[in-house]
Amino acid sequence: MKNPLQVHSLQCQLHAKTAPHESDMIKKKLDTQIGQLHDVLMPSLRTECELDVLRKECERQRHLIGALETEVFGARLAAKYLDK
Repeated sequence: MKNPLQVHSLQCQLHAKTAPHESDMIKKKLDTQIGQLHDVLMPSLRTECELDVLRKECERQRHLIGALETEVFGARLAAKYLDK
């Protein structure tokens, strides 16, 4: 029977031989999971970003329309009173 120190030494040797392989497997697994998560999340994130851009553009267009309506109203008033 081996003493605990020998068992520990053998475990350390075994771990040293298998650890690089295990770390590569863990890295590959994490890369795969990140890729899958990316594939799942990207379409919804892209949609949210596009929606945000479109909302901002809509708000700018509303402000522009308001300014143009005010300008047209002023021009009509000016034309009305200049005709008299």
